[in-house]
Amino acid sequence: MRIVKIKPKSVFPELHSNTIFGALCSALTELYDEDVDKFKDDKPPFLISSAFPCIENEYFFPMPITKLVRIEEDRKVYGALKDLKKVRYVHGSIFEEIRKGTSFLDFVGKIGNEYKERSGFLVDKEVDVDYNIESIERVHNRLNRLTFKSEYYFKTGKIFRDASLFFLIKFNENYRKKVDSALSFLVDRGFGGSITRGMGSFEFEWGELKLNELDGPSLITLSLYLPGKEFKQFGREVWYEPLRIQGRHASGIMKRGVVMLKEGSTFRNIGREFYGKIVDVGDDKIKITQYGIAFHLPFVGWKDEGKEDKN
Repeated sequence: MRIVKIKPKSVFPELHSNTIFGALCSALTELYDEDVDKFKDDKPPFLISSAFPCIENEYFFPMPITKLVRIEEDRKVYGALKDLKKVRYVHGSIFEEIRKGTSFLDFVGKIGNEYKERSGFLVDKEVDVDYNIESIERVHNRLNRLTFKSEYYFKTGKIFRDASLFFLIKFNENYRKKVDSALSFLVDRGFGGSITRGMGSFEFEWGELKLNELDGPSLITLSLYLPGKEFKQFGREVWYEPLRIQGRHASGIMKRGVVMLKEGSTFRNIGREFYGKIVDVGDDKIKITQYGIAFHLPFVGWKDEGKEDKN
């Protein structure tokens, strides 16, 4: 599978799929006068995931959000479950193990024995990587257009020391050159809304990542996912964390807020090619595209003797 590896050269924002898509569309419009409005009606020419950490050649994915399983707890299991709650990212080998299907009890039993949790990362004890990713807050000021007074606010970002990011991409081969040109254009401009303040500068390179091909009763999304009418078809077979997306466009217009499902959310496979939608979150004066297509992979999840927690 094609990936884009990003090496941040400055403080970097959280890079969700909608941010990447918006930046690529902006670049395509300037470079090729591309009409990105057609993406809402036609099949999108490319699908992208959100960006996740990459340390040396070790790739990390979001911890799957899936059904809870009740198990008999003893002190060892309780400690492992506490560590599991801290996990935000799992090493690629662990991600693939969960995706193919594994016993939840066996998985929890490996935490502290075969797996180690550190700074929100879950990795095999034999994998030696340095998690040198630091979150920081920068103070900025802005002019309140109603009171004409200066106001202070904070912008959160991350410093990647000896670490990178990557995102997965699928595209029509006719778009390969355009996407590559758009990324090269963004190297000078940067990612995110604070590029004029020195945030979001990067270098990039193309790569390949091998993931297991499998069939599964469910799917996992590696991008933010804005469900369409298909959501009702999932019934109770959808597990997710909601994330409200709202902010101010570069033009100054406040974008209409939408609630999306976080990366790692899982849902029933109903046989569709595309899940989610691309919507307009602007106003009468300007159209602003919000990307919400799921970058989905087949997912099996927990295979065990425990009982699913319906709560």
